[in-house]
Amino acid sequence: MNNKRPKRVVVIPTRNSEAARLVENIFKCKWTVSVLDLICQNICRPGQMKKSIPGITTKVLNDLLKKLCEWRIVERTVYPTLPPKVEYKLTSFGQKFMKVLKSVEELQKEIEFNKSYANTAESETEICSFRNGCS
Repeated sequence: MNNKRPKRVVVIPTRNSEAARLVENIFKCKWTVSVLDLICQNICRPGQMKKSIPGITTKVLNDLLKKLCEWRIVERTVYPTLPPKVEYKLTSFGQKFMKVLKSVEELQKEIEFNKSYANTAESETEICSFRNGCS
């Protein structure tokens, strides 16, 4: 006899959307936010980016920039000079994506505020209970 129950499949609606999968893929690399932030600050040449991000390798930076181009978040411009000059800038889709990052940043600030508020309230409670216990 086979008493095995069928496996339950949990379906998370957002996981099936292309946008959610794109966001997951983009954030797989820990350097993504740093690189996008630099591009927003008009630091758009790979050499400048590498100097501005301690620890990133040229290979990782180039791979990330290539993927960001494939996802159409940034566009690559090559100037016909010797040596060739390459610059990256946000596409209109990339500018929309940066709004998502800004929302995440605001959410992080709110989380940090709530944690600090909870810690302050907890400390005040401890002080009050200490004072009440010593009277």
